[in-house]
Amino acid sequence: MSYFKRYYQHLEDLPLPDFDNAMPMLLIGADNTYLITAIDQVRAGPPGTPVAIHTRLGWTLQGPTYLHKSGRFCRFSTFCSDMQFLLFCSCVLPVLTALITGQQVLANYILTTWKDLNEGANLTCPHPCPGVITWEREGSKVAECGRTEGLEFSCERFQNRGFLNVLHVNYSTRGFYSTRCDGKEICFQNLQPNCQNSSVEGSAGGSLTLDLLTLHPVKLMFTCTDGGNETTVQVCSVNGRSVQPGPGYENRLVLSENSLVLRGLRMADSGVYTVLELHKGEARIRTVSVRVKGVEMNETVEDDHQEGKDSGYWTGFRTAGFLIFGILVLVGIWVFLKICVMPQDFNLKDRCVKKLKRSSSSHRNHPEDVENGVPLTVQRTS
Repeated sequence: MSYFKRYYQHLEDLPLPDFDNAMPMLLIGADNTYLITAIDQVRAGPPGTPVAIHTRLGWTLQGPTYLHKSGRFCRFSTFCSDMQFLLFCSCVLPVLTALITGQQVLANYILTTWKDLNEGANLTCPHPCPGVITWEREGSKVAECGRTEGLEFSCERFQNRGFLNVLHVNYSTRGFYSTRCDGKEICFQNLQPNCQNSSVEGSAGGSLTLDLLTLHPVKLMFTCTDGGNETTVQVCSVNGRSVQPGPGYENRLVLSENSLVLRGLRMADSGVYTVLELHKGEARIRTVSVRVKGVEMNETVEDDHQEGKDSGYWTGFRTAGFLIFGILVLVGIWVFLKICVMPQDFNLKDRCVKKLKRSSSSHRNHPEDVENGVPLTVQRTS
């Protein structure tokens, strides 16, 4: 397609992807002509050049493209003139539907069954088939009515119609299913899981774990709103066990099994995280609304101040309580001594005084006496 953009000026700004390595996924036939007819715009150049038509599935090219790729296109001639033909590449539509619209948008135009993740589903083909009924998913046989072993799913027949039982709808069982009657396709439909929407709360400094739900390559997008302005950035891309972080997310992402862990949560990490699967288009498989809780600085200071006030009050109460308790103890001791101990001491004092008096009276006849500290001598006469 890059050749056409360089060679034809009227095609240079159109979103026409290259299809060198693309594989045919869906061919729109005459019974779905409305999908490839113009809806609003037609880009035409000089006579003899391709015409770009904007359809419900994206941009398609019609006219003489002189493009040759073996096995990649089919040529149709109209009944009006064999000189006019339509060159239709069977891979252009799959690429356009996958890269530009994706399977989820394509489901607006094809019969699609939506189920919650891991919920069961029953697919039905309304067209009767008297022969062998088989079911295929994107070219691989998954069920055959009447056969119970060796295939992925079971199929039941009722009134010559096929019913496919899918036990769990997930990202490995989703896709385009076709019903064949003796090898001829009679039904075509799409099976998709609903996008998973959830909300979580985290704490600043903690971590956030996101289940990627699929083993295909994905990218994680982050959307936040600041002052009414919505900003979306890519957090990372995951392919197998390889994680390519975006700016600002280095050293914060860890892949654990099939879950992505964002460490060191901040208040600025509050927003909506979207997991996009990069397989046959960009399919939105889950969104998570995250609110990171944290304590602002002014709240911290106020709480500390209040805590200090409360601590001071309790300290004063404790001090006053100890003081009152000490006074009561001293009063109790004094009362105890007054009532129980001091009367005994008074009786002992009385006994001691009486004993001293008796001792003093027994020494009155002693030959020596003392008066004012001067010894007196008593002389006897014959």
